[in-house]
Amino acid sequence: MDQENEPIQYAGFWIRGTALVIDSVIIYGVSQLLISLGNWGGQTIPWLMTAYMLVMTLLSGRTIGKWMLGIKVIRQDGRKLSFWNVLLRETVGRWLSAVILCIGFILAGFDGRKRALHDHIAQTYAVRNR
Repeated sequence: MDQENEPIQYAGFWIRGTALVIDSVIIYGVSQLLISLGNWGGQTIPWLMTAYMLVMTLLSGRTIGKWMLGIKVIRQDGRKLSFWNVLLRETVGRWLSAVILCIGFILAGFDGRKRALHDHIAQTYAVRNR
């Protein structure tokens, strides 16, 4: 996990939130395009966002927003993200992070390794790329 003896830089609450805003804008635009084509209803955004987060995180450890800001999701043990890590993080973990006033997300601002609840659940970290 620690390449070239450099300390890991964990990605904190604000930069992760900014990445989520970027991703949300992208998904909103795509959903509006799909709705305008007449094939999708108003429930497009939550499902599209979940699918986007799952696929992008599984394939590369990052979404477009995370990529733009130099953030990557890694496993705590340094191994490659598995399908189950990503599924747990991006579905159950995110839902639990959001369900009570977004306290699970806010936890990243107070955790020593800047992990949100969904990171604790899936045993992952969001780190700054070197």
